[in-house]
Amino acid sequence: MHAALTDRVAALCGVAGAALVFGGLTTANGATASISNDDPAESIAFALDAGRDEVRLGVTLALVGIFLVIWFLGWLHGRVRAAEGHGWLSAVVLGGGTIGVAGILGYAGVLVAATNSAIVTAPETARTLLIVTWELGGVLAPAFGALVGATSIACLRYRLLPRLAAPVAWAGIPLALGLGLSGFLGGFLVVVALAWLFGLALCLLVFPVPTGDVRPLLATTSP
Repeated sequence: MHAALTDRVAALCGVAGAALVFGGLTTANGATASISNDDPAESIAFALDAGRDEVRLGVTLALVGIFLVIWFLGWLHGRVRAAEGHGWLSAVVLGGGTIGVAGILGYAGVLVAATNSAIVTAPETARTLLIVTWELGGVLAPAFGALVGATSIACLRYRLLPRLAAPVAWAGIPLALGLGLSGFLGGFLVVVALAWLFGLALCLLVFPVPTGDVRPLLATTSP
């Protein structure tokens, strides 16, 4: 496959994947938004069972999105590695992306378990799983912070984005710091990171930079 076409397909996977993950998780979470862990355990169990179809639809969309995001992250890792040579930013991109994706899969697994038809007979389990879904998102913040930060630095250092799209990379720097320093309170920022990933992939799709034009911003020539 021609390199330019490969780049566009990879970027398209990132756009569609990030959108599906964002939309899928929003759909799944919306079905349980009215439930509080202060509610009686039996009420939580029945509410989770009632929202079963919507939650599982959202999880299905998110899983399809994860499939596409994995292809995009693999391409992004390769692009950064090719640009930096023997650097380590590409390893951070791969590591942060891998852990972040694995965390979302774990989160999706908890949602599926919480909406199993047997949940109405295990109300305390329902409460436990609800609490886990509330708290798990923030724990993923450091991984997404590493992914966003390393990608942003690489985009700026090696001109992986054209000048018109450079603000996306600059915006990733404070977002990465927020994710990395928020501890377990960064659940909302993880959602923002998914939106940022969508924006990055969209820029790479609309404003592709040929591989030959990727170079260090401060590159010098030998005398």
